[in-house]
Amino acid sequence: MRAILDHFADAGIEYTIVDLAASGRSIYRPPVRFETWLNDIGEIYERTQSGSSLWIATSIGAWPLLLTHRQRPEWFRAMCIIAPAIDWDSTYLLPGVASGKLTDEPAGIRNEHGVLPRSLVDSMALHHLLGRALEIHCPLHCIYGARDEIAPPAATEQLLSQFRGASATSEKLADESHAIAKIATSAAQRALMDWLQRQLHD
Repeated sequence: MRAILDHFADAGIEYTIVDLAASGRSIYRPPVRFETWLNDIGEIYERTQSGSSLWIATSIGAWPLLLTHRQRPEWFRAMCIIAPAIDWDSTYLLPGVASGKLTDEPAGIRNEHGVLPRSLVDSMALHHLLGRALEIHCPLHCIYGARDEIAPPAATEQLLSQFRGASATSEKLADESHAIAKIATSAAQRALMDWLQRQLHD
């Protein structure tokens, strides 16, 4: 992938990758809230980019990416979301607590990576996207796994049905789990490389 990204740089095409830690263990300034992520993305972009960009986001990073696109569509040339964990409190965290897979503690919700701060979890509800039409202003491509238990396929497919405006395409990888969020499987790598190659020729 690095070689293709170097081609983008040589062609003067900017790109932005959003990969947020699912544990939310930021040392920025407590309390960490969802708005912290949104503000950080906007501030970093304004400091480092000068025009529209290709955006790639994985897992929970896809959620603030879509919210950023809603606020600043001029920053976006095209976007690819991979294993998008949208409305993650209601689609994964709270059901996980109810089923006993995750633990609700005073400090937050514990998953396999650590404790997601209470301030972060509680702030998510203000930014829900599922169940409402979403206007997009540039092409979007979604890559997701049929066996993803962390970003449930049903939620992803609901999200895809809500897009309006520019084209929205998707690729469902039949045997893949949330491991594709780290581009850790050959199928995920091929799917992303195919999308990147298409961007070079568009």
